[in-house]
Amino acid sequence: MRQGHCRAVPLCSGAASGRCHQKRWEAKHFVGDGLVTVNGRVETRKRNKIYAGDVIGFNGNFLQIECE
Repeated sequence: MRQGHCRAVPLCSGAASGRCHQKRWEAKHFVGDGLVTVNGRVETRKRNKIYAGDVIGFNGNFLQIECE
């Protein structure tokens, strides 16, 4: 379990709000097809929790999750 005061969010929600994907349904499609990485590993679980510090990759672009 990760520590810190930030709450975890489902991968598709975080990816969509991070503008890696324009819409949540697109994010779910890309994750399900194995086109998204989390911390360098292919992730196909749409509800996988992401935390501050995680790095999401898609199509050569990377997004590091930060707390607000």
